[in-house]
Amino acid sequence: MSDENTNHDEKVPIKEADAVNAEIDLDDSKAKFLNGGKGMDESHVEIEVPSESNESFSGLGKDELMQYVNDPFWKRLRIILFVLFWVGWLAMLAAAIVIIVLAPRCPYRPDLKWYNKEAVYNAYPKSFKDSDGNGKGDLGGVQSKSSYITDAVGAKVISLGSIYKKDTGNGIIDHKDVDPTLGSIEQVDAMLASFKKSGVKIVLDFVPNHTSKNHTWFLESKKSKDNKFSDYYVWADVKNGGPPNNWKNVNGGPAWNLDSTRNQYYLCQTGPEYPDLNLENEDVVKEMTEVLKFWLSRGIGGFNLKDASLLVENLNTTNPDDDSTHVNYQGSIPVIQAFRATLNAYSDKPGRERVLYASIAGATKNQTMAYYGTADKPGLHIVVGNGLVSQLSASCNAACMKKVLDDELYEDNVNKWLGWMLSNGESSRVSQRMGVREVAAIVMQLMLPGTPIMYYGDEVGMKDGTFTTTAISGVSTDTMELSNMKYRTPMQWNAGPNAGFTASNSTPYLPINDGYKENNVASERAHFRKNSVFEKVDELMKLRGSESLQFGKTTTGIVSDMVYFVRKAEGFLGYLVAFNFGADPVSHLFKGDLFSETGTVMFHSHQETSQEKIDIGNTYLELRGGEAVIIQLDG
Repeated sequence: MSDENTNHDEKVPIKEADAVNAEIDLDDSKAKFLNGGKGMDESHVEIEVPSESNESFSGLGKDELMQYVNDPFWKRLRIILFVLFWVGWLAMLAAAIVIIVLAPRCPYRPDLKWYNKEAVYNAYPKSFKDSDGNGKGDLGGVQSKSSYITDAVGAKVISLGSIYKKDTGNGIIDHKDVDPTLGSIEQVDAMLASFKKSGVKIVLDFVPNHTSKNHTWFLESKKSKDNKFSDYYVWADVKNGGPPNNWKNVNGGPAWNLDSTRNQYYLCQTGPEYPDLNLENEDVVKEMTEVLKFWLSRGIGGFNLKDASLLVENLNTTNPDDDSTHVNYQGSIPVIQAFRATLNAYSDKPGRERVLYASIAGATKNQTMAYYGTADKPGLHIVVGNGLVSQLSASCNAACMKKVLDDELYEDNVNKWLGWMLSNGESSRVSQRMGVREVAAIVMQLMLPGTPIMYYGDEVGMKDGTFTTTAISGVSTDTMELSNMKYRTPMQWNAGPNAGFTASNSTPYLPINDGYKENNVASERAHFRKNSVFEKVDELMKLRGSESLQFGKTTTGIVSDMVYFVRKAEGFLGYLVAFNFGADPVSHLFKGDLFSETGTVMFHSHQETSQEKIDIGNTYLELRGGEAVIIQLDG
């Protein structure tokens, strides 16, 4: 049976009843009808089924196809389909063009880096928090309060200032080591590893202008005029029995000091304890770039370049006795460009860029612009303005403030990035200078285009110390350093003993401020404390993340004692920021192309923020003396 089933040419018997239902192609099969016979009980049909391999289907021939080609019906159908295809294609093309032309375009966003977006918090370790109970702040104290800086204040960049090994004051004796009173290299490494996980950056002061007179380089330099270090510092011969000229240092004293060993004068623009390095000597520049590499390789995010305007001097000036000509702004730029090139070599990935910023003391606006460098030889990433520190005080009215803004601001906010400071370790604190206008000043710092650099304690209204320098004579032998100590008093954490800065049984290295029981972190953040300085800083830090306040164009104006500016980035909602720097209330109707008809109150310096909608175009805004307001403009 199996052989019969597999043979295609076998004659298969089919019952007569089944033959009725079978469809048989007589052209392709052979059938025999049998009417019974010997050995057969009934009639039946036998069909010979041909093998499948005998023939195959060949389809329509050419002549048959040509009949369809010329058939009018098929010709019309082809034309209709062809027309429909091109009509549909052209319709889709037209629709795409209309969408491209009429659809709103994505607004422009500049390529801002982390140092453009984030605020910098200068913790000043020696006065920030004592972790070991010896009365002096340290790196361990900074790390213990890191969540306060990053989460509570909202600053993602921490400046540790100058943490290098020193003898006195700013006298650095080793740029590649940490002052043992603050901690160790290992602590810095641990801190960097911890902060890296949360994206927090650490920046340091970079001090290439001078060293301590006890630095190994200077000790070798004064021994001889012929050794490797002889030209590492700026030396000049005695002239007419005295210094080479009448230049003054930054403190008003002589800029030259006589060394009896070498019998020459050395330049010391920041004080006799700190001889100036000769940065026109390529070997010195290489030494300082090696310092940068040492810290960059450890993960430091950038540097605050100190004394940037003093790096190179006009020793060959035509009038050496004119003290105003000795600062060589232009000559310092190539040195800064060399430092920037070193940082760029470590800026290898997005988010890992390294920043270089500095203040340019005494420079004009044109001189300051040159410090940004050029496209092929960039200089500073950020130039920190001095106007808010040097000019902003209780006596600075609206006209004064408008001038500060006009002197500091550039038309191009993005490519000429600015930094803003209100206080630092060499100037009176903003709360001391501004009184009731303190919050208005902080509004200006955080809402202007650029990077705010916040000095520790400003966020809780800390003021200058009231002690005399004789009371702390054991701290430093540097007179200028002593006079600055009142701006560096310990951080006020709470109303407990020693303001929470150090253990209750320890003596702080500087006296705690008298007002610490009211102005401290704990009380400023207390639940029922309303409109505190800290609360206002918190509101402002959250606001400054909006696009217009990050990179929008700035337009300034003045009305009576009210100064204002508008920040607006194309495609985003703008902001009106207004201040009353006078004593009396000022009312004004903000109407015109610069303003929208309506807006939302996003901030008030002396009231709880309501976020109420207001009719700007038809309603006068009144600000009392010292008040500031921020309004988000509709449209």
